Amino acid sequence: HPYSLCHASLGLGGVRVRVGEFEAAITILARGLSLSEQVPLLRPPIAADLGVALARCGRIAEGLAQVDAAVEGATTMGRMSRLPLLLVKCGEIHLLAGDPDEAMRLATMALSLSTEQKERGNDVYARHLLGEIHATEAPASELAQRCFLDALKLAEGLGMRPLAAHCHAGLARHLARAGEAAMARHHLAAAATMYREMAMRFWLVQLERDSLSLALTPSLP
Repeated sequence: HPYSLCHASLGLGGVRVRVGEFEAAITILARGLSLSEQVPLLRPPIAADLGVALARCGRIAEGLAQVDAAVEGATTMGRMSRLPLLLVKCGEIHLLAGDPDEAMRLATMALSLSTEQKERGNDVYARHLLGEIHATEAPASELAQRCFLDALKLAEGLGMRPLAAHCHAGLARHLARAGEAAMARHHLAAAATMYREMAMRFWLVQLERDSLSLALTPSLP
């Protein structure tokens, strides 16, 4: 049953992407993508998650091709309610590829569209990405801190715990670079606890690696 299989692929593959099991996600999402020719409405979200998984495995060009196709497909079908999240995923890959300007354009567009359409969950994704972009461009940027804090408040209110953990992690890195070690340790501990509770091992390892470079290791619980 293609419709059921595509939904299952999107659900399971999306979870694998969010916990950081990217290789496993690729296999699942690629199967869903091949079946989505029979279920066009599900093709853009499957392609977008596949693009993120590919990019996180170092296959940036392939990842961008998938996410670009997802954005084009959703736009062509008029699926505007899903478009902000697809734009965020495209921006995420551009940031990974070292193109913050394009990432900023996409994140700004995503935030504007999610605000216009009153999509509070996608608003969180857009604000988090904007925080990551500002933190990359200017380590002591007040804009980065504001974006992370706004995203964290919304994520906590909506019960979006993985995004809340990412916001804590982003704040920890940003505040450490800005010389605010005490607050950085607070957010580092919160992120580490949440990652452990949700079995997000990839992100926990990445956080521990970053904490070493930022001399924040003693604060990890």
